[in-house]
Amino acid sequence: MMGGDLNVPLEPSWDTSVGCSSIPLHILRSCRSSLHASRFADCWCTLHPTGKDFSFYAHPSQSYSRIDYLFIPQYHLSALRSAAIGTATWSDHAPVSITLRSPMFRLTAPNWRLNDSLLSDPLVAEEGRQVLTDFFEENATGEVASPIVWEAHKCVIRGYFIRKGAELSKRRSAAIRDLQQQITQISSNHKREGNPETMAHLTELRRSLNTLMNTSYHRSYLRSKALFHLHGDQSGRLLARMIAKKRSAKYIAKLRNSQGVTQRLPAKLLKIVRDYYAALYDLQGNTCPQDLAHKHSGLPN
Repeated sequence: MMGGDLNVPLEPSWDTSVGCSSIPLHILRSCRSSLHASRFADCWCTLHPTGKDFSFYAHPSQSYSRIDYLFIPQYHLSALRSAAIGTATWSDHAPVSITLRSPMFRLTAPNWRLNDSLLSDPLVAEEGRQVLTDFFEENATGEVASPIVWEAHKCVIRGYFIRKGAELSKRRSAAIRDLQQQITQISSNHKREGNPETMAHLTELRRSLNTLMNTSYHRSYLRSKALFHLHGDQSGRLLARMIAKKRSAKYIAKLRNSQGVTQRLPAKLLKIVRDYYAALYDLQGNTCPQDLAHKHSGLPN
């Protein structure tokens, strides 16, 4: 897969709102020829052969163009399910997304986690305390064993938080969806008309959407921070991945031996390191280990 901002409308007559481009024709031919030689197919154009949409708005020229692409090899097009150009919100480029079918995908059961933001809501916290109070008043009567009541109250309070989290998520999703629909509609109008007042309204809607989505970003940040706090110094998958990154960063590809010859074979590199430390600590001389210990500790002989 290959994708990104190419800064080139491959078909200026169709991929720009003005129908032309300032890029020389031979550069466009070279780009199309390279893609064809590598058997790369434009995902969005493949699924929308008669569609016309843009991913970038240039304020100086007040024109739209499609310069953001996602390509996959032609023999993988059977796995392509959808391709879409989104609406530019926090960036001046619109996101381009594709959906691929993978034979390796397997559905897994989601793991529930408490939404920490619910605890900071005084109304939710007060209602949660009332739910627990009512539960224990109705069930802690002595007819049911205390361990069963204690385990059951966990299910009750978890169900309460799941319901509150779902309500909050639905309200936030509805607000985001409404703003995205407005942005899409106004962006389409601006693509056709180019009215400056429409662009000002569009900018305001994008700012409102960013403010609303910052809550989700902040929650993801807190979860990542908690994950590193809990597992950062424990032996596990997280630590192993971090060590693997450091190991690759400290990779030694080549060394120069005492004769000044650059060596790259692992056996040669190991010999260079061994000879270096042997000479550094005088391991082949008459120095005894006790002298080395005194030398490193700074103690007198």
